[in-house]
Amino acid sequence: MTDTTLTLSLERLPSSATLEPLWRALEGRSDGGFFISWTWVSCWLAGLPPRIQPQLLVARDGDRVMGLAVVVSRLGLRRGCIPVRTACLHETGDPVCDGITIEHNDFLVSRDAPDTLRQQMLAHWLQADRRSEEFRLAYLGRSVARVLPAEPLTTNVTEYGAYHVDLAAIRTAGTDYLGSLKQRSRYLVRKSLKRLGETAPLSLLVAQTVEEARRQFGELKRLHTEYWAARGDKGAFGSLFAEQFHDRLISVGVPRGEVVVLSVCRGEQVLGYFYYFCFGGRVHYYQSGIDYGVVESTDSPGLAAHALAIEHFLGQGHDLYDFMAGDYQYKRTLASGTQTLYWTTLQRASVKLRVESALLQRARQARDWWARRRSTPPPASAGAAAENSP
Repeated sequence: MTDTTLTLSLERLPSSATLEPLWRALEGRSDGGFFISWTWVSCWLAGLPPRIQPQLLVARDGDRVMGLAVVVSRLGLRRGCIPVRTACLHETGDPVCDGITIEHNDFLVSRDAPDTLRQQMLAHWLQADRRSEEFRLAYLGRSVARVLPAEPLTTNVTEYGAYHVDLAAIRTAGTDYLGSLKQRSRYLVRKSLKRLGETAPLSLLVAQTVEEARRQFGELKRLHTEYWAARGDKGAFGSLFAEQFHDRLISVGVPRGEVVVLSVCRGEQVLGYFYYFCFGGRVHYYQSGIDYGVVESTDSPGLAAHALAIEHFLGQGHDLYDFMAGDYQYKRTLASGTQTLYWTTLQRASVKLRVESALLQRARQARDWWARRRSTPPPASAGAAAENSP
């Protein structure tokens, strides 16, 4: 679809009962991923505090909805003292609410929409929201910053690699996952599988009910939190918002087959728990909790567990196993490719933001100067120079 007359609007967010059929109908006509599915979006919206007032960005062709997105504009303090109004796509700008970490973010767009619809929706959003000074589009699955309004904007795009295993390619090749790995990676995975399975066979158990998934997730969260607390970090589940969000997500996602919690076992002993989102043939690995009281980190339990899970999802007919953003050695060992995610920030011309940018630049210059000074040895004294002379 290339020629159409579209109407774009930024509207008050309707009730969930009104929005759900619109979103689900468009979802069925789109190639959107799990993080902009109604499952994720509805669970996110249900937990937002009243002080946060989302809006709905809509593109219509007559009465037919062609594009949807939820946006939030919020006034917050930058660097603890600079008030800046930031607008976000499927986020809030509040670190507590955004700690659930959306990835593969996007505008929900119909397959037969014009190729430029995402840019048109972005342009309308910028035009309609004149109060916001900064627009943040976190972890987009594609770049949308190509076509922008004529007004002066500072655009910053940071790219992140998301490692994955191409399950469809393995299936087409007629091999198994281990057979698809390079020699060094295959050796490391087999070594981990052998060491962990010396006393009893390894297996996977998938939670079949919401109650079972909640119980396994509770254990995952405990192990995950203990691991990160020992390193002075809260981990991925360190807020009430995140806890309640994932409880809702499990409640609605497990019956739909879109949320999977599985346990990795050695005989009757559970070694750890893994948490996934499955949608449109893609399997997103979100988090895990490994019991380091029963396994040694030197056994590389993550390699064995992921290898078992990859084989499981390969057998289930999925097309891609996504490790999501983050560069870790285990991902490089296990993956067959990467996808680029784009973190895009657009800023309007603003004295406050220019001051902030200048202060940050000065701070970086001072840091670099101090680092150079510390790394430069002091000049030798005259006496030392004489002693070292031939």
